[in-house]
Amino acid sequence: MWNLRILVVAFGILLSCWAVVGQEGAPGQESGEPDPETIQMLLEPLVEQAMSSGRQEFFDSLRDGLGAEHPVVPVVMAQVGVRLLQQGAYAEAKELFERVIESGERIWGKDHPGTLRLMNNLAQTLEAQGDLAAARELNDHVLAVRRRVLGEEHPDTLTSMNNLALTLHKLGELARARQLYEELIAIRENLAGPDHRPNTYEEAVIFNNLAIVHKDAENLKGARVFSFRALSGIEGQTQRADVSEGVKSRFRAQYSGIYQVAIATSLALKRQEEAFSITERYRAQSLLSLLSDEDLASQTEIPATSKGNARKSPAVTTPSTARSTA
Repeated sequence: MWNLRILVVAFGILLSCWAVVGQEGAPGQESGEPDPETIQMLLEPLVEQAMSSGRQEFFDSLRDGLGAEHPVVPVVMAQVGVRLLQQGAYAEAKELFERVIESGERIWGKDHPGTLRLMNNLAQTLEAQGDLAAARELNDHVLAVRRRVLGEEHPDTLTSMNNLALTLHKLGELARARQLYEELIAIRENLAGPDHRPNTYEEAVIFNNLAIVHKDAENLKGARVFSFRALSGIEGQTQRADVSEGVKSRFRAQYSGIYQVAIATSLALKRQEEAFSITERYRAQSLLSLLSDEDLASQTEIPATSKGNARKSPAVTTPSTARSTA
């Protein structure tokens, strides 16, 4: 019965998330990325089962039911690894990602997008463990392969640029981190058009990350420029009429770090009135967030949301940085 359940659920996962592991599309479907929420919904029962029972026994049952080389097996194991990473079980996550990468290389090949996503997850885990040198080496490798295989403008390549820049920043390699952020912004703006301004969490955080690099390099004027571009993205998103109040509320709540960088930069430049103005804007946004939450809570339950970039596996983020597991 248990193996039959795995087969039924896993078959649904295979049809719905084929593109997640880099295929052109599932049988009978148009090629392209499937709906991430649908994939997460289908994966969730298997991930929950793995987290609540003996994980090795679960993985053995999955392999017995599908075959050791079935492409769904590493997809499920990777999602379990992401959950362990989010819970702070870094040693177990690292061991699991290393095993899954070996499977991915056998099933898809070393340069396959699915395998590279697994390597990206391992790089995050290494960084969480404090092994920045190893994380940098792996991020560098993934970025180089993605540039060669997928091209400069592919979303996964852009994710790798952001992730490597974050690691370089932590290592104190500010010049290269700044260069990568500037390349990343230039590519995104070229894709979106010259009049585009950041209107997503990811875009605003990239500008904020670059502002922090400039600030750490004692280039306060540069920090101010990019910090204000990040603020423009936040406030532009929360003023859009086509975005629900619930989304706006969660959007505001994620941005305290960006406001704090802007305030600190203005104060360092002795622009006290400007810092006061940003502080008042932040307080107004925080108040709107509280009011929106209270209003929503009185009407309906607020759905839980995944961290990070929704077009990929669940991401691990902080208020001032965004890193993806893609």
